[in-house]
Amino acid sequence: MRSLQLIYVAPVSEESSGGPLPFHHLQPPPTRSISSPSALSLLHQLPPSAIIYSIPARKDGKAMVTPTESSIIMTIDLYYVPGSAPCRSVLLTAKALNLNLNLKLVDLHHGEHLKPEYLKLNPQHTVPTLVDDGFSLWESRAIITYLANKYGKSSSLYPEEPKARAVVDQRLYFDMGTLYQRFADYFYPQLFGGESADPKKLEKIEDALKLLDGFLDGQKYVAGSNLTVADLSLVASVSSFEATDVDFKKYSNIKRWYEHIKATAPGYQEANEKGLDAFKALVKSMKK
Repeated sequence: MRSLQLIYVAPVSEESSGGPLPFHHLQPPPTRSISSPSALSLLHQLPPSAIIYSIPARKDGKAMVTPTESSIIMTIDLYYVPGSAPCRSVLLTAKALNLNLNLKLVDLHHGEHLKPEYLKLNPQHTVPTLVDDGFSLWESRAIITYLANKYGKSSSLYPEEPKARAVVDQRLYFDMGTLYQRFADYFYPQLFGGESADPKKLEKIEDALKLLDGFLDGQKYVAGSNLTVADLSLVASVSSFEATDVDFKKYSNIKRWYEHIKATAPGYQEANEKGLDAFKALVKSMKK
């Protein structure tokens, strides 16, 4: 379903205002107003999903809302599968940045990801895939850092200070190349291939969890003193273990961190918990 905010751009004549042209940003119900000397400046402050209306002003300060032919629609499309941990990390990041995504469900079972129109967006035919104003990007950790860079300039989600950012990047690469990779190597052959659990692969998962537990020793978050995209990526991965026989909660630091992120990450229930439930349901159905 498409989710758009209504953005009304209402120039008021300098004769009536006596100053620079203000532009009123309203979303039903109205929440706030911002002023900018130009529409271009305003556009940089808008969320990525917006309809822009031109409202002709009158000298009495009132305005009639009439969409113009030059109305602009900006959307961010996310091609995703709800149960996918990488997809859930993107949804969590969007919530943290207060972004509205135009969600497009990809039916992997019927090969939608292999169709020419999808391959044009992502020749590796993976999910998630993001399309922002014609710009296509895949790999979840690339997507979440892109979103934070573009739409969270003042946010601590992806800090600009080089050393702080390097720690966040290290945790993201640890998630991608170690923790989630070992989860996939251990569990997916059982789920999709009917194989027996491999004790050696399980041992590698335990080693990865011990490393994560060490990262969190004395730390509220996984990469510094604030919530970052590293927490959002890792919590999507770690939560997926709930569908397996791996007891990650025996690691006290991980358990503490996990419960804290669940309770405090913006929109966690909608962005991660619902998808996790879908993943659990898939696992249950596959094991019948």
